[in-house]
Amino acid sequence: MNRIVAIFLCFAAVFSLVACGNGAETTESFSSGGDGLFPEILTDSASSETTEEALPSDTDATEVNSSTDTDTEDSAPTELPKVGWDPEIPHKVIMDDSGTRILIADLNLCGDGPEDIVIEDCIVWEWDSVHAEGAQVQGKDLRIDEAGLRYSSYWEKDVVIFSGSGGWVGILDYETKEVLFEDNPGNGPHSVELLPNGDLVVACSGNGSTDQGEVLHYPLSEGKTSVGSRVPLKSAHGICWDPQNEVLWVLGDTEIIACSVRNGELSVISGMGASLKEIGHGGGHDLVPVYGQPGKYWVSGGKGIFLFDSETETVTANYSRAAGYKGTNVKGIAWFPDGTMIQTAHDQGGTGTYRSSLLRVLYLGYSSGRVKQVTVKERMIPHREGSQTYKIHTLSKDYQ
Repeated sequence: MNRIVAIFLCFAAVFSLVACGNGAETTESFSSGGDGLFPEILTDSASSETTEEALPSDTDATEVNSSTDTDTEDSAPTELPKVGWDPEIPHKVIMDDSGTRILIADLNLCGDGPEDIVIEDCIVWEWDSVHAEGAQVQGKDLRIDEAGLRYSSYWEKDVVIFSGSGGWVGILDYETKEVLFEDNPGNGPHSVELLPNGDLVVACSGNGSTDQGEVLHYPLSEGKTSVGSRVPLKSAHGICWDPQNEVLWVLGDTEIIACSVRNGELSVISGMGASLKEIGHGGGHDLVPVYGQPGKYWVSGGKGIFLFDSETETVTANYSRAAGYKGTNVKGIAWFPDGTMIQTAHDQGGTGTYRSSLLRVLYLGYSSGRVKQVTVKERMIPHREGSQTYKIHTLSKDYQ
């Protein structure tokens, strides 16, 4: 009897294992890299050779391989996901123009792809600082280096915020273009952010004296129009408000720091932030949201494009998407959820040390009707003749 029971138990155990194996669900991942930044992208493992997509002969274009991740042929979806330039989504940018003007351009208004775009055909809003009515800093350096769009609870309207390395910062009424606020703090304002309560925060590089870089806080919500507090940061160049963590991320020469505003006072949050020293960055320059991916930010440096993850507080160059967006000396970034990235860089025809007369557009592309490899196509969008741009950003009132 004991032998019969033992045999029966063995058969039961084997049957149980087989049943469990047959009942297990098989999960297939259609992600190329698993980072979730873009719509799911597949690669073809049948061949590691990429078939290049034909490009217009009148376009200055290059192709850069940024990933070789592969999936099996059987995992292909019935329809290819949209990657690369998608004319169905907005592509609006805000940028400075020759240092004295701010432009907003809708790139979807002048073609189905980057190869058709000329900036002057897409302008939907502009403001000239030289002829600004009501500005009080006439006669000073009116240079503008960065601009952005925000909704101000303090002013109860949409506003354009701007900063210029000549020393000028300000706020404009987006609809009427009236100057609502301005100041000339000096010390090279390179980036500006508007807090949800209406306060203005400015990242100053120090210009030639980078060790004098700092972050300035204007407590406008308290009715004060002068700098209320400041914290030092060598060569401060970029600044973004993080609504999830309710902190300011500020990009300096070799680090990203976190700041808070409590009781009207700006201060550094100890223990938060990330170092750029290990990634061969070449100096931090721009910090912009990866829209649609809260907590993630693109970082540009003298030697490439990197990703800052505020959850892990890390900056990496070994990120599958960041590796594709090539470019050195990148000064400004506009990024869109279809994978399109527009860059400004002073090595593209600009005079002096930092402005560009052309804009570089990079985007994920198809090859032979399907995605065989994650690639980046590079095109140059003409800027209006004689014009130069320092920073270009995605036009959005959202923080992330």
